[in-house]
Amino acid sequence: MNYSLILAAGKGTRMESDLPKCGYPILRKPMIEYIIENMEKSVVDQSVVVVGHKKEYLMQILGNRVSYVFQEEQLGTAHAVLQAKEFFKDKEGTLFITAGDVPLIGNHLINKIIRAHEDMGNDLTVVSMNVDYPKGYGRINRDEYGQIISIVEENDCNDYQKNIKEVNTGIYVVDIKKII
Repeated sequence: MNYSLILAAGKGTRMESDLPKCGYPILRKPMIEYIIENMEKSVVDQSVVVVGHKKEYLMQILGNRVSYVFQEEQLGTAHAVLQAKEFFKDKEGTLFITAGDVPLIGNHLINKIIRAHEDMGNDLTVVSMNVDYPKGYGRINRDEYGQIISIVEENDCNDYQKNIKEVNTGIYVVDIKKII
């Protein structure tokens, strides 16, 4: 089975809106709606949304199309994923993890990422990208063999790391039994 875990518990304080960030409209539709629609068109069998701040608003938008996990305190990506531990404890398969504020990820790309993860036999796949202007992104640090050794957030980067062009997209694919 393929599952998705969509992280949508944050406040989105930089949006300067009373709406939760993932509920903010793009072309009159909440951005999380685009993500769920693409998950439904992809090879993902079931989506789980981590909700927290103004959870009722997001739950009203998504209804029973997804399952929910609650994150009371927003303590980062890893903490959000850990909130789903109980939900996934008896599940097997592949887990596609993404933030709830990436509405432009299409179903074909979701399928391609999951297929690549499975074809390579990875336990964990970290999706990265190269950008000319990496300001604001977490940098991917690799060892001499090309293996990822860390992801360093912009605020924690030293001068060398600030010049790294490979950045974290916040999209991960993992074997459920390896993470939960």
